[in-house]
Amino acid sequence: IGSGLVGSEMCIRDRKESPTSTAVELAGKIGVSKSMVECALKRLKALKVISRTGSDKAGKWMILK
Repeated sequence: IGSGLVGSEMCIRDRKESPTSTAVELAGKIGVSKSMVECALKRLKALKVISRTGSDKAGKWMILK
């Protein structure tokens, strides 16, 4: 997954399927590092594509766009 766009698309797809999954779970699922997933999530949050609701432990991700 060299491209940030591809990583972002994978993050969005996973958030739709499993909004409570962690960055570690997603990284293992798509075969990249946890830090790469966290970077993609940060970028998507900045672009207001996704949003986190609830606490870090019990919250979930929402797709905004």
